[in-house]
Amino acid sequence: MSVSWNPVQNEYLASGAADKTVKLWDVESGSCVQTLAHHSDKVQAVSWHPTEESLLLSASFDKTVQTVDVRSGAVASKFSLTGDAEKALWITRTGAPTSSYLATTEDGFISQFDMRKAGGASSPVWSLKAFKGAASACSLSANVDGLLVAGSVDKTLKVRGTPDALSTTVGSGLF
Repeated sequence: MSVSWNPVQNEYLASGAADKTVKLWDVESGSCVQTLAHHSDKVQAVSWHPTEESLLLSASFDKTVQTVDVRSGAVASKFSLTGDAEKALWITRTGAPTSSYLATTEDGFISQFDMRKAGGASSPVWSLKAFKGAASACSLSANVDGLLVAGSVDKTLKVRGTPDALSTTVGSGLF
């Protein structure tokens, strides 16, 4: 369902699967070195933290997005989603620590979460109903902080600034 290379330790790969697990692979040996079972349904998305080699983001059809410290297998943060997960990715900004990530869902939402604010009845930093169909693709610009492009099964592609970065939509008729 999803794969992600570890950007710090290039020999490791994470995979999310329909069997509700996340597997960590040592590509050099070709073997699974760890299996994580912190989700209760299909794991749709996995993404390694860009600088913290042991921190992994995952999102599932159990309607949660979670971060896990793979050294211990302990869940570091967990948030509820409005629908089944489609995509999850870390937010990277020039000169800023990375504790925030985006998750998209099958009901068309794109939401930002901050792992430092997890627990209890935690809510997203922001959430947008971006599409009528599933928000199935999402990417942030590597060159412009807060510039987001997202795609949907409703055959639309939208480009805009994230609510916390830009106050106006880039382009017209979007979101």
